[in-house]
Amino acid sequence: MLNKIRNNYGGIKAFLRHMKFNATGYFTQKRLKTIIFNSKSRIVFVCKGNICRSAFAHWYMKGKVKNTVISFGLITDTGKPANNRILKQSEQIGIDLTSHLTTAVEDYQHKETDILVCMEPWQFKALRDRFPGATITILSAYLNKPRLYLHDPYASSEAYVKTSLDLIKESVDNWIELSKTS
Repeated sequence: MLNKIRNNYGGIKAFLRHMKFNATGYFTQKRLKTIIFNSKSRIVFVCKGNICRSAFAHWYMKGKVKNTVISFGLITDTGKPANNRILKQSEQIGIDLTSHLTTAVEDYQHKETDILVCMEPWQFKALRDRFPGATITILSAYLNKPRLYLHDPYASSEAYVKTSLDLIKESVDNWIELSKTS
């Protein structure tokens, strides 16, 4: 049971956060799922450090749409490479992150057409506070079994690193499909 939690959620604390946010965020989840993008939208993936989740989502989606896709981190410095474990897992599925370099929030220039896509509720709040009126969503709301919290794989097991990338892929693919049909 403990290994299942570590592999699917990143650890006990991550599982408890997942349960908390999903229990308290049911109606928010429904609202978030309705955000779609069009050909004029710039997709902006956001996480804490821009070396794992947002970096992977950025480069994964960039290969699937014609939109401009970028990413940044809320707590990082500009110019760092992607995390080595994310880089290796990404290579195994044909996503090249070798040219990825982090962008700090301070170096991001917000545009009216941006859709900010974050990974956790605290990031949603930080973005809403920093960019009032911006269009913001949580990526994992687009999973087949939506959740509002996608744990950072940085210090998690290899199994969770793979799980987190699979969840990001599923979310991105579903969001693209939803946007095509709207």
